Amino acid sequence: VTEAYIRAKEDDDFRRTPEYHKWRKNVYERDNYTCQHCNKKGGKLNAHHIKPFSTYKDLRTQIENGVTLCEKCHKLLHKKGK
Repeated sequence: VTEAYIRAKEDDDFRRTPEYHKWRKNVYERDNYTCQHCNKKGGKLNAHHIKPFSTYKDLRTQIENGVTLCEKCHKLLHKKGK
């Protein structure tokens, strides 16, 4: 088992915590369930971490480090970043 695998498992486990779910809900509510890139309201939304989830563990549940994106914009953002 590699160190990267262990980190990925820890990240996935954190995404199942009540704190993470509360953060996500708060981001959606603050943004009125609207994609902050294309302004699409509702649908399949993602709460995106502005500063990377895996790098900035102390910011994982800070609402200021989140933004609501529709699934399409979220995928495009990550594709662009690679």
